[in-house]
Amino acid sequence: MVASAMLNALWQVVESGSVPYSEVFLDVIQNIARPRRWFRLRPGEQ
Repeated sequence: MVASAMLNALWQVVESGSVPYSEVFLDVIQNIARPRRWFRLRPGEQ
């Protein structure tokens, strides 16, 4: 799960220059990943 999240973040940075989140929380019991933003986006930004 960690490797997948890292590759997804890298792809987003390569394609658009940044990612719309600061961290990704992984839950291996429920098999889900949740992004968390530490900063606010202005309307219309990704």
